[in-house]
Amino acid sequence: MSLVHRSLVSAVLLCCAAPALACDPQISRVDGPVNDSYEPFSPDAATYPLTITITNRDEAACDLRAVAIGTMSGARRLIGPSSRERLNYEIFGDQAIRLPNEQASGFGLPIMIGGQQEVTLRLQVCVAPGQVVASGIYDENVELLLLDRGGEVREQRRFPLRVRVEARAQVNLAGTAGVFSNGSRSALLDLGELRDGSSNAVFIQLRSNEPVRVRLQSQNKGELVNVEQPVERIPYEFVVDGTAVALSAPANLRRAPPRSLDGASYRAVATVPVVGNRFAGEYRDLITVSVEATP
Repeated sequence: MSLVHRSLVSAVLLCCAAPALACDPQISRVDGPVNDSYEPFSPDAATYPLTITITNRDEAACDLRAVAIGTMSGARRLIGPSSRERLNYEIFGDQAIRLPNEQASGFGLPIMIGGQQEVTLRLQVCVAPGQVVASGIYDENVELLLLDRGGEVREQRRFPLRVRVEARAQVNLAGTAGVFSNGSRSALLDLGELRDGSSNAVFIQLRSNEPVRVRLQSQNKGELVNVEQPVERIPYEFVVDGTAVALSAPANLRRAPPRSLDGASYRAVATVPVVGNRFAGEYRDLITVSVEATP
C-alpha cells in the first residue's frame, strides 16, 4: 500500500507543475490614414504613415511576426464609391518589408518585444502613382494579426484605411511648349500672313478623373487686334471639336475624356473668313483655356 501511495503522489506533482511563461501581446493603438488626399496625376507614389503600438503584458519576451489581412486576398485594393473603382496599395515596414496579405504565407514583419515592454511600429501605406480613378472616398478594413513562431494568432485588431481621391482636371495645348497643368493654359496660334480664309489649328489636350468644364476666354472678344493700332480689328471664327464657339464673351464647353494619363485631344481651329482692307502689321489675340473637374 505504501508503494502505491507514493506513486499517486508523484503523478499529482507532475500534472500540477507550473506552466512556462508566455508573452501576452496587446495592440493598444492604431493610427492610419483617414481621409488623406490622393492626387491621381502626381508622378510620385503617395505614402501615408501607419503607426501601431503593441504592449507585452507578460514578463516573457515576445517573438512575433505581423501580417495585415485585407478584404480580398492577393493585391491590396481600396474600394471606391462604386465597387468597380479600386485603388491599389501596399503596406511596408522598416527596410521596405512588405506586410503579407495572407495569414498562411509563412512570412511577416518580425517583431521582438521584451517583457512588460511596449514597441511602436512605424509603417507606411503606399498608393502607387498613375491610378486615374473617379474622385471620392476609397477605403478598406484591414485585420492586423500577430502570429507566434508556430503560426498561432496571439493578437488581432481590425482598423480602417481611408483615402480621398481628389477631382482633378488638367490641360495642355499640343504643338506648344509645355506640359499638362492644372487650371489654365494659353498659347500663341500663328496664322501666318493673313488672307481670306487663313486658318490654323491647335489641339486642346484634356485629362481628368471626372467630366470637365472647359472655359474659353478671348482677350479681344474674338477679334485679332493690330499691335500698333488697336482700333484696327479683324474678326475670326473659332471651332472646338466641331463646335463653333462665340468668343465675344467667355464660353463654356463640357467634355468627358477617358480616365487615363493620356486623356483625349480636341482639335481647335481659328479661321479668318475675310481680312478686308486693313492696315499692315501684326494682329494678335490671346485665348485662355481653363479647365475644372465637375464630379
